[in-house]
Amino acid sequence: MMMGKRVGIYTKIFRDEDTIERAIESILNQTYKNIRYYVFVNDATREKVEKYAGMDDRVVILDEALGKEAFFRSYVRRMAVDGNDYIAELDADDWYDADWLETTLSFMENNALDVAACGSRMVDTAGQILMYRSMNTICLNMSEFPPYFSKLLPFCRAVWGKIYAKSVILAYHPEKLPDSEEYGGYGGDTMFVLEVLKNAKRFGVCEKVLHNYQVSPASASHTFAKGRRYAAGVLFQKAEEFLNDFGKISTENMLFLYNIYSATVLDTMQEAKNHFKEEEQAKLFHELFHDELTKKALLIEKEMEWAGSKGSFCAQMTKLGMEYLQYMNGEERENCCAFLCYLQPDGLLRYILKDTGFVQQYTELALMIADEEGENAMRMCWEMLEKDKDALWEEELIEILLNLAALLGNAEYFILGKRRKLEYMVKTEQKEQAEQEYRDLLEMGVQEVQLPSSFAAAGISE
Repeated sequence: MMMGKRVGIYTKIFRDEDTIERAIESILNQTYKNIRYYVFVNDATREKVEKYAGMDDRVVILDEALGKEAFFRSYVRRMAVDGNDYIAELDADDWYDADWLETTLSFMENNALDVAACGSRMVDTAGQILMYRSMNTICLNMSEFPPYFSKLLPFCRAVWGKIYAKSVILAYHPEKLPDSEEYGGYGGDTMFVLEVLKNAKRFGVCEKVLHNYQVSPASASHTFAKGRRYAAGVLFQKAEEFLNDFGKISTENMLFLYNIYSATVLDTMQEAKNHFKEEEQAKLFHELFHDELTKKALLIEKEMEWAGSKGSFCAQMTKLGMEYLQYMNGEERENCCAFLCYLQPDGLLRYILKDTGFVQQYTELALMIADEEGENAMRMCWEMLEKDKDALWEEELIEILLNLAALLGNAEYFILGKRRKLEYMVKTEQKEQAEQEYRDLLEMGVQEVQLPSSFAAAGISE
């Protein structure tokens, strides 16, 4: 074991952390003792950290007043030139198992690694394990990285859970990363790790789970800072640049990048729902929906014939689009609906999207159909027709009812729909169509059809 090698470990305290003692003690109680622990304090936690610094001279207290320099991505080079042979990070609400350093450093030495990751437990604030992030041990030269990109990226998305050799940190230049205000800081950890890996020769993941990540509703993932709207695009660009260094990007990796982009866009919209009013949500959706990367991701999905899947990016963006149509101006509505209509496979949803006015009037019904809640949509459609004998878009509602009843094999509602369509044809003086509907009902064995007196006036008789 490399007992003479010192590890510099970094923690920045963002909030008044009740968990900071747990984090600090998990570092100071490591079985591998040759460490220097850099802790950026705030006013609320200074006294807690000073207590540990007074007992253990391995603790170095730093003030968050350094501003941007207090962030790991900026401060990490200082740690590399401060006599540390390896660099690692720990969030203030997380902790490492006691043998993390000893195990991971041995793993690095035995496999000549420049960067090594371990597995993580995801726990809630009560300490309940939610899931694990782990995989079978793998060590590879960086030239071998692309075929494993989709499997390894989860271990490259955060700065924690890894140890970096001094050499790759010294070769890293923070100025190569975009200003965090351009993307709200979201995805910044991933961009940092990918930038550092450009300087590595070998990378590995140890199958042992040695890191504990506390899932917190107060984390940055659940905020909406300036620039978040651009995070998905910036992250896509940096990941694409990383893969380009290895040569032509494979189709599998490009599809994976677009899948990540799609998921990030949907996460952004979900957080927008938690922070903004509907008008602001609609504005953000319109911007993201018409972004070239979003269009490309949607079109790729359509070409791959995934667009009809309930959980697909197309399906979820369609639902959001229909939800926000009422907050868009006329031109925005028409453009949005036309593209959504194009994305949909032939079927009922495509029929509905042809008229933005209908979607605005019957948003709840349209969303039910988009979410494949056929039974509820069918009942709602009939109730609206019964409630208002002269409903707006009456003919469209009747056609939707008939389509839903046919798809669900519901004869009762199909006959009700045919009756209502017959009435509508007579009311609108469409005699030929009315006669056809009447014959259809008789052929279906509906013998008890009672024709209103208006039918006779229209020239239709039993």
